[in-house]
Amino acid sequence: MPPISCNTCSVNSNCCVATCTQSLSKKRAAHITPYLQVSLRRGRIRLCAANTTYSYQDLYVNFYTVFKRLQLQRRRLSKVLVLGFGLGSIPYMLQRRFGQQDAQYVGVDIDDVILRLAEKYMPADILSNLTLHCADALEWVKNPDNRPKEGYDLVAVDIFIDRNTPSPFTSVEFLTAAKALLNPKTGVLAYNALADVPEQRQIAQQFYDQTFSQVFEHALPIHTTYNLMLVHDPLKNK
Repeated sequence: MPPISCNTCSVNSNCCVATCTQSLSKKRAAHITPYLQVSLRRGRIRLCAANTTYSYQDLYVNFYTVFKRLQLQRRRLSKVLVLGFGLGSIPYMLQRRFGQQDAQYVGVDIDDVILRLAEKYMPADILSNLTLHCADALEWVKNPDNRPKEGYDLVAVDIFIDRNTPSPFTSVEFLTAAKALLNPKTGVLAYNALADVPEQRQIAQQFYDQTFSQVFEHALPIHTTYNLMLVHDPLKNK
């Protein structure tokens, strides 16, 4: 990881490493997160939008809760896909906390600035097992050429523009295409849905009941402090 420095605070404090606005890149597509901040907090690299956290290494509690609940340290993951990559919290925690150092990771994010930040701040050993794509996740999952022969062992969906998940990613079309990328016997899908206020909790639960659980036959909801994690796990009853 490159050295972190700040002109205004100690490296041991809640240190701002970088702030990015839309002016940083003229190539950024419309409707991409206009404000990003990378900081050092509790010894972890954290990426925030204006109103929410995008990445927090192994302190990204929503996916950590799911992986612990599913006991992923007891499974062998060969291929992992992350849709909405951020700074790579998911491969970071899978390697550092769940023993998945041998997995091959694929990350997809529509925001080229975020991917450049990931390449800058992620540890070299994780980058060595990682392929990144700057692409629209819906179009990417619909392309059959992006499915490995045996399918993915894990697909993590963490798609937000600040606090909002764009509507195409709550569609049956998207969920069906993502499902088709999984290993049909063992593949896990974990979908992050915001649920930090009553209105958002109601929306997330309705999405699970009416859409997610209709596409995924091995569905289960996992509640975290602020989010509802929607999970498909063919091995959940085995």
